[in-house]
Amino acid sequence: MALSRQFGGCAGRAVAELAASAAGARVAGFPPAWVGVGRAVGQASVGGAPRVGQRLMSTSERVKGPGDIKRKNFYVSINAVGGRFAWLLNMLGYNSEEAKQIRSSSTLYLRARDQSGRAEFREKLGLVASFENRYYLECLHVWMILMRLRSEGPNGKLISQDLFDNFHTDLTTQMSGMGVQAIQLSTRARELQSVFYGAAVSYDYSLGGADALLASALYRNIFGCNVRAVHLNEMVAYVRREVHTLNKMDSETFLRGRWTFGSPALPEIAA
Repeated sequence: MALSRQFGGCAGRAVAELAASAAGARVAGFPPAWVGVGRAVGQASVGGAPRVGQRLMSTSERVKGPGDIKRKNFYVSINAVGGRFAWLLNMLGYNSEEAKQIRSSSTLYLRARDQSGRAEFREKLGLVASFENRYYLECLHVWMILMRLRSEGPNGKLISQDLFDNFHTDLTTQMSGMGVQAIQLSTRARELQSVFYGAAVSYDYSLGGADALLASALYRNIFGCNVRAVHLNEMVAYVRREVHTLNKMDSETFLRGRWTFGSPALPEIAA
């Protein structure tokens, strides 16, 4: 079985097989579309001590969509309740370098995950809402962030590993929520990791070359060899623009996640 779209053309699709297996369908089928976006939320009370079980830190909400596939929660910031107990969090190592790296990797992963669920990819660029397309979009955005982290030295390497671990853990959470048996999770996760590696290599190779090379990589990995030229051109422009923006961003802004990706679609030109 081919492990990515560039391995064996468009025929081999580990993601499609996973989706079909989880949905109890044929290999050619896909699960119900899900398009929700995980978002960081902070549930807080106005006064009084925290209630039993009340969290001190903000967390990402699980994705909601037609399939309501569960996503992993990531704790990224102190909410109003936690702020009143900042001294306790400091004693527990909240501001240690390791803790900052963990929060940074979680925040950066959420940037990639949230962006991949934007409606413009479907409404403006013609992508069908499916597990497969969402996963390939997440691969693209995780790759862009990992590429920017290369310029952050040893700290960037540690954050990169944590970010990829978050990607992997979230993927396993999704597969489990889709009904994949526990005994199959490791095998499926390895297959999808190979999909990511193949896509990342093709993006790395194409980024320093002409637009035609990047268009070829996106044509295979994002659109599955089925796309209108205008949509492919817009995606090439989008990737170039976002990579340029990330490369120009200062480390503080980037690592703390005080930014978002731009719109996937180019603004329409008035007649």
